[in-house]
This record gives sequence, structure tokens and C-alpha cells, in this order.
Amino acid sequence: EFKTFTQELRLQGSLFEDKLDWLIGGFYSDEKLTTRDNLQFGSAYGQFLACRLVATISPAAALRDSDLDGDGCLSAAGAATVNGAFSAPNAAGGTDGSQLVAALQRLGTVANVGAVNSGFDHKSSNYALFTHNVFKITDTLSLTAGIRYTNETKSIQSRLNNNNAACPNQQALTGPAIAGATSPTARGLLGGAIQFACLFNYSTALNTLNLQDEIKEDEFTGTAVLSWKPVEDLLTYASFSKGYKAGGYNLDASALGSPLAVRSNAEVANLRFQAEKVNAYEIGFKYDGRRFNLNVAAFRQEFKSFQLNTFNGLFFLVQNINGCSNLIGGSGADSDASGATGTCAAGDVKAGVISQGVEVEATAYPARNLAVSAGYTYSSTKYAKDLVGNNTGTAPLATELFQLPGSQLSNAPKHVVTASIGWTPDIGDSGLSGLVYLDTRMTSDVNTGSDLFPEKVQDGYALVNGRIGIRGPEQKWAVELWAQNLLNKQYDQVAFNTPLQAAGSGSRAHQQSFGTATSFSAQAFSAFLGEPRTYGITLRGKF
Repeated sequence: EFKTFTQELRLQGSLFEDKLDWLIGGFYSDEKLTTRDNLQFGSAYGQFLACRLVATISPAAALRDSDLDGDGCLSAAGAATVNGAFSAPNAAGGTDGSQLVAALQRLGTVANVGAVNSGFDHKSSNYALFTHNVFKITDTLSLTAGIRYTNETKSIQSRLNNNNAACPNQQALTGPAIAGATSPTARGLLGGAIQFACLFNYSTALNTLNLQDEIKEDEFTGTAVLSWKPVEDLLTYASFSKGYKAGGYNLDASALGSPLAVRSNAEVANLRFQAEKVNAYEIGFKYDGRRFNLNVAAFRQEFKSFQLNTFNGLFFLVQNINGCSNLIGGSGADSDASGATGTCAAGDVKAGVISQGVEVEATAYPARNLAVSAGYTYSSTKYAKDLVGNNTGTAPLATELFQLPGSQLSNAPKHVVTASIGWTPDIGDSGLSGLVYLDTRMTSDVNTGSDLFPEKVQDGYALVNGRIGIRGPEQKWAVELWAQNLLNKQYDQVAFNTPLQAAGSGSRAHQQSFGTATSFSAQAFSAFLGEPRTYGITLRGKF
């Protein structure tokens, strides 16, 4: 449920014989958001995930069910495989294998539990004061200057109601086994048994927590543009702007942290993500001729605390990305899963994402009622070579994002070419006119996954749209046939790891957790597909 109220007031005018166009204003917003989760993990969940863990030891063992009682890898044969793989004595009693079998058996009983009307109450209020002014220094030289002050407050309060009592039971019984495990691989698998039994934080262990938090932020942003017209048809300019996107909260219990940790109200801080800030620079010119227009620009944008919407295996969450000059542990330590490395001194934190390139747009009018346009953009939009998670440098890059350092961003093609042609011929002397229009957008290869797994690369492709029609005198009416994605190109928009559908995940996080060097090919992938060919008819009328 979402409720919002906004109000904006502006006052504008001119001074000094129209040499100054001025504007001042204010903005206020108040929002209330209530989320509700009703999510049940089904009757086969526990057995499936137990077999999922066993498959990292032996894929064949995960399929065994010698007594045909439906318990799959928890059968006697499956248990024997686990015991045989981890026969070393365990300080918690027995062997690593026996402790793991017991944890898997407990996991196998988890069924038909989850969240029941669980969620968060979120409130946000902000106000802003701004001014935007154009100073006409001479008839050909102008300075545009604007500044904005924004003050924002956000707060959350949890309403968690989970019915999964298997989680605290697994935590209590499996925790000592992790501490006493001899094998690092067994230790990772025991940790996985807790993670899965806790349904990624859908646990009764959280119901008693009173998660409350508040974020207060204020920021100055602004822009400055110097423009000059050396001749009537040509405008040149150089600009700088500073942008800001407020921080906030991931409203999902899975973002609280690992179920292996001791639960406390302090974990509410894990739900936060920081404000994103950008410094943007641009120079260029705009030529506006009678039969030909040309716009050319070069740009650079530097992002701090870049807000990356990424998939953590089950849910989409926002994570911050920052760069670092000198990583603790050395360059590349951001892609190792150790919490002891990959951090950064606060003074060394820098922009985590830099986008720079050129953009060219041209339109020609070679004949009456005929317009042809084309555009080209080259954009190098890359992460810094060494990354940390927050703007103080104390949080290493999330382990599942180990592919990011130095790479091109997801859904950010290096090359984009656009073109269009529009023809509106007169039909005799009737006042009628026709319409023929085609446009295309061609992009180079792009990775569609936020974690940049190589399997998520979408090869370059082109989309074509078209429209044909007839229009009445003075365009008072029109009938148009149109088609989007005329050639029915099939492409991926966003690809993501299919949850829990592999013998092992290709992510560094899972490799670390389960002690296995599983290749990417072991992971299954899903995708949100691009819209297929659509077509229709549009009727227009003016009265």
C-alpha cells in the first residue's frame, strides 16, 4: 500500500531588461509505504535443498533412494556417501560426516513454512529549495546557474511474522558442529544447511526483533552551463552538474545478514543503502540549419556509492559500489571472499563507476515532407579496477559481485546506433496526407546480469519499428497501422541465476560457502525476455 502527497511552488520572472531570467521554488513530498509478504516454501523444499547440498559432494548420491521411501539423498545409501566423504573426527562429537547427515536430516523436515503477512512500514518525507537562472552576458554569451538544497528523512519499522521454527532449531544444533568441523568443505556445507533451513531469514528467530531505523540526509546539488553562439545557427556549450539520489532501505528480511550470525536489532543497519552521487561534465555544440541539424557532445560522469540493483540468488536488492585507490590486501582483494581484505581507508574511497564517451545526432531534410535522422553513441561505462561496498571503505565488495572490477556495466552497450526516416506526402489537393515512418536502434553486445556472469551476455541486435497511415486536413483525424519490433527479434533484457537450480553455483560466494570450485556452467539461468513483435491500429481525432 502506497500513499503520497507532493506540492511544488515556483516563482519566475526577468530583470535588467530581460538580461536575467530567474526562477526560485520549493518542493515537498510525504510518502508512506506498507509492504506485506506472504511466501510459503512448499512441502518438498527441505528434501530438495538437502539433496542440493549433497550434490556438491556427489551428484549421483543426490539421486539415490535405494529403499524407495522418497527421501532421496537422505536414504541410507546417500548418508553413507556423506559419511564416507567426511570421515574425520569432529570436535563436536562423531565425525564431520555424521554431523552433516544430522543437519541434512533436520533440513529435510522443513516444509510448508515461510512468511505470513510479514513486512515493513516505511515513511519518507523531503523538502527542497531551488533556484535556476539564465544570465545573458552578451547577445551571444549566456551563463546558466542553478542550485538545489534537498533535505530527506526516511524511517522503517518491521512487522515480521514467520512460522519457520526449524531455523532456530537448526542454528542451535548445527552451530557447534560448524565450530568443531575439521574439513573446510564440511564447514561450508553445514553453514549451507543453516542458510537453507532458515529460508534466507524467513525464520521465527526474527519475530521477536523490533527493527526500527531512521536515515536523515541533506545535500546541495546544482548545475552550471556556459553557452556561446559564434554565429546565428551554432550554439556551443560546456556544462557541469552535480546529482544526488537519496539512500534508503531494502525492505526484505533476506538483506538483514547471514542466519549464521547472532540475531539482534542492530542488524537493521544491514537494510540500508547509501545515497548515490554523481559529478557530470559535458561539452558540445548544436547546429540548427535550414535543411540540416547536427548535435555533438562529449561527456563524463563519475558515480560514488552507485546504487546497483542486483539479484542475490532469491531476491533483488540494492547494493552500493565505490572505488578504492589502495585496497587492504592489494589490488584484486575485492574479489576474494575474506572479510579481512578488500576494505579501504576512508580517504582512499573514490568513484566506483565512470561513464564517458561521445554522442552524435544528425537530422536532414533532403526534400519537402521528408526527414532522415541518425545517431551514434560511444559509451565506456566501467567499474573501477578495485571496489568496496560503502563510502567509508569498511565494507568489502559483496562476494557474488566478484566479476565487476574493471568491467563494463550491465545493460550498458559500448555502441548504439539509431536511425529513422519519416515521409508525410500530400495526397493530391484534398488536404489529406500520408505517413510512412521507420526507425531502428542497433546495440553492441551487452551483459544483462548485474553480477556480469559471462553466460548473461546478449549479442548485439537491432530493433525496427514502423508506422503507416493517412491523415485528414489539418491533421484533425488520422488512421495509423503500427508495429513494434517489426522483425520479431528475440533478446534478453535481464538474465539472472535461476534460484537453487544447479549442483553448485558459479558465484564466488557459493564457491567459498560450499568449498567447491564449481564452474559457471553448473549454474542454470533464467531471463526476462524482450517484448516480441506487437502491432495494432491507432485512431486519432481533434475537436
